[in-house]
Amino acid sequence: MNSPESSPKNNPPLPTGKKKILVVDDDALVLSILSSLLSESHYEVETAENGKQALATLDDSFDLLLSDLEMPEMSGLELLESLRKSKNNIPVVILTGNQEISVALNALKLGANDYVIKDENITETVLTAIANSLERKMLLDQNSRLIENLMKARDDAEKANKAKSDFLAKMSHDLKTPLNAILGYTELMIIDPDEPLDDGSVDSLNQIFKAGNHLLELINDILDLSAIEAGKLKVVIEKIDVISIIQESLVLIRPSAGKHSIKILDETKDMSPLLVLADSLRLKQVLLNLLSNGIKYNSIKGTLTIGLTGEGDRVRINVRDTGLGIPQDKMETLFEKFNRLGAEKTTIEGTGIGLNICRNLIDLMSGSLNVESEMGKGSCFSISIPLSPKSLDGKEGHLTTSKNCFEILLINPQNDDLEKLRNMLIPRPFIKLSIAENSKQGINKASAQKLILLGMQSEEDFIILKQLKENPATATIPIVALTSKDQLKELESSSNKFFACLTYPINSIQLLATIESALEI
Repeated sequence: MNSPESSPKNNPPLPTGKKKILVVDDDALVLSILSSLLSESHYEVETAENGKQALATLDDSFDLLLSDLEMPEMSGLELLESLRKSKNNIPVVILTGNQEISVALNALKLGANDYVIKDENITETVLTAIANSLERKMLLDQNSRLIENLMKARDDAEKANKAKSDFLAKMSHDLKTPLNAILGYTELMIIDPDEPLDDGSVDSLNQIFKAGNHLLELINDILDLSAIEAGKLKVVIEKIDVISIIQESLVLIRPSAGKHSIKILDETKDMSPLLVLADSLRLKQVLLNLLSNGIKYNSIKGTLTIGLTGEGDRVRINVRDTGLGIPQDKMETLFEKFNRLGAEKTTIEGTGIGLNICRNLIDLMSGSLNVESEMGKGSCFSISIPLSPKSLDGKEGHLTTSKNCFEILLINPQNDDLEKLRNMLIPRPFIKLSIAENSKQGINKASAQKLILLGMQSEEDFIILKQLKENPATATIPIVALTSKDQLKELESSSNKFFACLTYPINSIQLLATIESALEI
């Protein structure tokens, strides 16, 4: 508190503007001295002789109360207590002739801002106490206004964010629904066997299909980004087999890699199942984004390698390309939203938000996404995620699934349709597709299957059909014939042996409906 050594010249600067002070004391001489002192110091002063008179005088025009401690009718402490009970937070400085520190502490506990001892230094200490108390009040008022403004800004931001989320949700419905219809009908027109189109029309439809898918990806990315920023994107952490996630992702990405002449090196294909704690859907989303970038930004006829390394209680998925690499001065901005590091000036498609979404998704799964790059040699993106505790102690090496696993067999596949068939089944991981390149392989694998897709291309295929139907182990397995439109008439005599007959090019919607119907799922 104040001491005899305090000096006005060391005081903090007084708040601007003339301040109004109520001085309360039952000693007329003290009132006169203090009134003169404060008036000379450019304060506006009013006086009261006791606490009751002070309560009657006080209003919102006063900036500070300077009150004696010992007074008749109502003491300074009683006056202070009455003010604080009524929620009046005017700054209060207590005057006391008692040098016992306990008296001052009582005043401070009741809400006084400061106290001054009536001694030979009172003219200095009282001015210091008043200046300090008024400045503290000014700072508190400024802080209160600042907090109020911040809370208002926060509320406005939350309202704006809600409006944005509502808009994006509406946009999701209003844009995605018709866009999915456009993509679906475009695909049907491309593969329609009844009304085949000329090559020029097919090329045009393929461009529509490609542009529509790009727009759909952009909409999905914006929706994900909005959900992340609003804190509404949730992940479901469970035990999943990271090897299966990698394999499923590679099946989806291989057609794009083949189109760009990129060789994929899979270092995980012979690994045993490995359990991690992650969200399977979101982890696959991140992997597909990294693999897609590894293809788009790779060198001509480059290599894309995916592998796993252990690091204690975590596993690291590494996706390495042989592209141009990323300059070190651009590494810090790599994960910024809408920053493509100059790639927007090229013909490579992209939105600039994929990596930002990926890092946020991995963060939500208690993981990390990092990158190392060397100019002229390529980049390596690494996902670090926690291992399942049972993977750490080695007591569990496989996954169980709530759905039954249905194994189906494709015999005599056509090369052009093989990847397409695999891709069609990716959304249904509980359907496992096996391939038999010839009749001998088909007969050997057939007994363990729930459904057989049989390519009917020659007389030899009818022999396979006959063997399958005459063998008790395979006689009841449903068979779906895959054939050309020209050969469909030849199957009419054997139609009772098939669950269904589909013609090339395969209609994805019809094929999936047929498979699910045959498997009764």
